[in-house]
Amino acid sequence: MLARPARQCNVAGGQEDEVIEVSAGQAQSAAFTKEADPGAVAQRLAALVAGGFTARNEYLEIWWLCAHRKPGFSLGRRAQRRSVMTRISPQDMARAVGAVRAMDFGEKEALADEVFRVQPHMLASVVAQKELGVSLEKIDFLLEILLVCFQAMKESGLTWVTVTEDEQERQMQRYAAIVESSSCRDELLHQYIDSHPEKWLVAYVSSELTSWLKRIAPEESDKYVMLAAWNLVNCIAFAELAGN
Repeated sequence: MLARPARQCNVAGGQEDEVIEVSAGQAQSAAFTKEADPGAVAQRLAALVAGGFTARNEYLEIWWLCAHRKPGFSLGRRAQRRSVMTRISPQDMARAVGAVRAMDFGEKEALADEVFRVQPHMLASVVAQKELGVSLEKIDFLLEILLVCFQAMKESGLTWVTVTEDEQERQMQRYAAIVESSSCRDELLHQYIDSHPEKWLVAYVSSELTSWLKRIAPEESDKYVMLAAWNLVNCIAFAELAGN
C-alpha cells in the first residue's frame, strides 16, 4: 500500500516528524472544523452521492468522453464553453487520471514526495485519516484521489499557492454550511455543482466516491474519507494562483 507512515512513503527523516506532528496533533483542524459536526455532514454527503449524484452530472459525461477519447476526438462547443471558467480542463483531468493509473509504485511515491514539498497540508489531511480510524486500504484510496488532483494541477500548467491549514478549515466550514441545509438538498446540490469553479474535479471525485461506496464494506470512519476528498477539491478550486 502507498498510504503508510511518512518514512515508508519515502519522506526524508527530517521532514517525517513534521508530517507525523500534523497527523497526530492537528488531525481535526487539518481536515475538519470545530464548529461543524463531521458525522452529520458526511451522512448527508453519503446520501447525496449514493442517491445518484453523478447520474445527473453532465460534466461527468463530458469528462468521461475526454478520458476515453479516440484519435481525432475534440470537445463540442458546449463542453468548450463550460471549460472557459475552470483552471483545470477536462483534458487536464483525463491526462492526470491516465498518468497516475499508469504509474508504478515508485513513481507514485515520487509524486507523493512532490505533493509533500509543494502542498504539505493537503498530504497531511490524508495522513491524518489514520488518527481518525480509517484503514490503510481506504487511506490508499484517498491518496490516489490526491495524486490525481495534484497531477491535474500540474497538467494545467498553472502554479497554485500553498494551501494552508486555515484555508482547509475555511473551505470545510463553507462546504458544511451547504451540505447541512435541512431543505432543498437536491436543489442546493445542483446549484453547488453549477457554481463550482472546478467542475471537472467535482466530476472526477464524485465518480470515484460513488464507485468506492458501492464496493467497500461500510464503516463509520468512511465519512472522514469522503469529507477529506471533497475538501481537497474545494481547497484546489478556491486557492489563489501563484503571482496573483
